[in-house]
Amino acid sequence: MNIYNQAYRQVLAKKSRYNYWTRIRKVAKLQGLSKGGLNRLEWMIHYHTHDENALATSRYFGIASKTFWKWEKRFDKDNPSSLETQSRAPKTRRHRKITSLQEEPSGSS
Repeated sequence: MNIYNQAYRQVLAKKSRYNYWTRIRKVAKLQGLSKGGLNRLEWMIHYHTHDENALATSRYFGIASKTFWKWEKRFDKDNPSSLETQSRAPKTRRHRKITSLQEEPSGSS
């Protein structure tokens, strides 16, 4: 009886993990996640469902492990849109300050 209960619990755990990641996939599609975002979601699903082996996941998808870890760090299970690419533009830009010496025309005599 004990072996049966243990096997049954393992099956239930696998089913609940499957249902959880299926639900995350559906939420991501409803949020309109881009193709790249959906690919990165598959990386995370593979990672979390295959013993959290980052090297195997990176090899399976043909990506650099550094890239995988960058996205894994950003990943929020409650918010699949965290896998969208972020703007690479700087958050703040320097504004040029023109001094009075620079304002004077240099060609006047």
